[in-house]
Amino acid sequence: MLYPQHLKESIERTKERYPELYEKDKKKVIKVLSRIHKMLDRNFQQNSSEPLRHREIMHHQEGIEEITSILTEEFGQEYEDLINLETTKHVISDMGQVYTRSDYQRPYFWDKWKFMNEDINAWI
Repeated sequence: MLYPQHLKESIERTKERYPELYEKDKKKVIKVLSRIHKMLDRNFQQNSSEPLRHREIMHHQEGIEEITSILTEEFGQEYEDLINLETTKHVISDMGQVYTRSDYQRPYFWDKWKFMNEDINAWI
């Protein structure tokens, strides 16, 4: 899924799950959500011969924890649950589940992943 769609879905979920937080400061919430998705996909290169490889950098449990820590420090403790949830949702949306950083180093990881997620790969 591309950045605009990730952001749109995050905003809709936030309105439903965190209505007080959203109504309190919509601009800040959208800034937080935008930063989550930009951090996760900052190394995405659409025309690359291997467009999925950017996911090895942050699309895993350790990446979720790192982004949650960085953005909670930047935006405040009241955003921690939202940051963690939306970072996790992004990773699951792109990968089907949350892997660990070391999972990506397994032999034939991407070949197996592509085979298991053929429907997800249709747009790549």
